[in-house]
Amino acid sequence: MKKYNLGDFVFGAILFAIIVLMAFVPSLGFIPIIPGVAYATLLHIPVLIGAIFLGWKWGLALGLTFGISSMTQAFLIMGPANAPFTNPIVSVLPRVLIGVLAPFMHSWLTKAFKGRDKLALFFTFGIMTIIHTVTVLTILYPIIETGWYYTKTTEDVASITLKAILLSIVSINSLAEIVLAVLIGPAIYLPLDQLRKKRNHKLEEEV
Repeated sequence: MKKYNLGDFVFGAILFAIIVLMAFVPSLGFIPIIPGVAYATLLHIPVLIGAIFLGWKWGLALGLTFGISSMTQAFLIMGPANAPFTNPIVSVLPRVLIGVLAPFMHSWLTKAFKGRDKLALFFTFGIMTIIHTVTVLTILYPIIETGWYYTKTTEDVASITLKAILLSIVSINSLAEIVLAVLIGPAIYLPLDQLRKKRNHKLEEEV
C-alpha cells in the first residue's frame, strides 16, 4: 500500500488548484490551434504528473477534477462544439480513466525499457494522451448521434456536416495534445522528481 506524507498532500492540492485555474482562466489551459474554433487542452498534463507521482487514487481524483471542470465549461460556454461535453460520459470518464491508468502504464514501461526512465516517461505521456484521445472520440460519436447532451443552441449537432466538422476539430486538437504532452509533461516531471529524490535523501539522513 502506497504511503503518503505531508509533502504529497501539499503537492496534490497544488495540482488540484492548477487544474481548476487552467480550466477557468482564458487561454491558460487551452492552446489555440484554430483561433475561435479549435483548442488543444493542457489539463491532462497535471493529471498525468500527479498520477505518476502519487499513484492511481490521486490520479482518479485529479482526473475527476479535470472532467468536472471540462463539463462545467461546456455548460458555461454553450455552443455546438461544447454541447456533447455536457454529458459526463464524454467530459469526465476519459479523464478519470487516464488518471487511474497512468501510474500502471509508467511502471510497466519502466520495466519494459529496463531502467531507461526518461524514455519510459516520454512514452507514458504519449500513450496516455493517445488513450485519452481514442476514448473521447469513441464515446463522442454515439453521444452526438443519440443527442445525449444538453444544448441551448438551435444548431443540430447531429447533422452530418456539423458532426464531421466536430470530429475533425477533435482529431486536430488531439494530435496537438499528444505533441504538447510529450514535450511539456517530462520537462515538468523530471525536475520535480529530482527535487523529490533530494528531499527523500535529506529525510533519510536526518533519520
